Amino acid sequence: MSIVAAFDRVLFCNPASKYCVLQLKTADLMIPEDARNPYTFGDHLIRFTAVGYDLPQTDSIKMELEGTWTKGKYGCQLQVDRWHEIVPPTIEGIRGYLSSGLLKGIGEKTADAIIQRFGVQSLYVLEHQPDKLLEIRGITEERLDEIKAGYAESKAMRDIMTLLAPFKVIPTTAMKIYEHFGPDGVELLRKSPFRLCQIPGFGFKRVDAIVQKSGGDLHDPMRVQGALFYTLERSRTENGHLYLEAEALVKAALSLLNEKIPQLDLRLNRQQVEQELKAMIMDNVVVANKGNIYLPHVFTQESETACKVVQMLLEVPDPVKLVPVMEQIRGRLGIQLSPRLNSDK
Repeated sequence: MSIVAAFDRVLFCNPASKYCVLQLKTADLMIPEDARNPYTFGDHLIRFTAVGYDLPQTDSIKMELEGTWTKGKYGCQLQVDRWHEIVPPTIEGIRGYLSSGLLKGIGEKTADAIIQRFGVQSLYVLEHQPDKLLEIRGITEERLDEIKAGYAESKAMRDIMTLLAPFKVIPTTAMKIYEHFGPDGVELLRKSPFRLCQIPGFGFKRVDAIVQKSGGDLHDPMRVQGALFYTLERSRTENGHLYLEAEALVKAALSLLNEKIPQLDLRLNRQQVEQELKAMIMDNVVVANKGNIYLPHVFTQESETACKVVQMLLEVPDPVKLVPVMEQIRGRLGIQLSPRLNSDK
């Protein structure tokens, strides 16, 4: 369901996770009766409760929300899956958006300066010709970099949240994804969602189930690599194995890949898995050593440990003179040795 609404007030907000419960207002008569605030307001708009992550808390813009109505302890609420801002192509509409706080590095004064210089073309300039902002007094190269980075991050985060709505991604996870893949992350994930297997918390089975449900390519090379990576990681965490023999790894990954594919003609074959394993070795995604396959950080840890052990074995320890130390301890504790022990000393 798609609803156009505006912010009214905050009912709850967790700054850490950005989970929030907001009261929104709308003229949409399709809002369920049991979801409506029973009070009448002067603007004659309908109030309802929306629950989601990182929802905008400003009435400077309207937003279009998509989600599902859910009933629980606090009544009927809209569980928001995705949203985007609606910016009217007018001076006031663009000014409201730029000064809304949704874009890092742009406050009210900067928004006014941008509007005064570029008018209704302001958003186009921000999107496609950001260097033109240097024409505005007070925007230095350093400030421009901040604005560009903030705008790119805001857009990328929104795109990631929208793209990964089926995975119920929260903003903190979206930020991890953005930091891992960078500005091109959305395009990379759009081509192959299986790259998510590189992110902690996105196990192969979780990603595979959702991608298969949405009709994804079963023979996607990244799906095969995701299965290989997952098999190594699971073997390490569940069984304590630092590596797997290549033969065992290929066999286990192939079984995992075909586990939910009943049609024989759609199943993957051994050659495809071996081919992707070779590609992962060439790209240093995994490490091959004497027929054994390691995750890179595990191989590094094992190598460093082995080197340390050899170093310790080769070191000749300095002789320790115990008599002065024992005398010092005896004196501190007030211990009197027997004449026989003194003579043995």
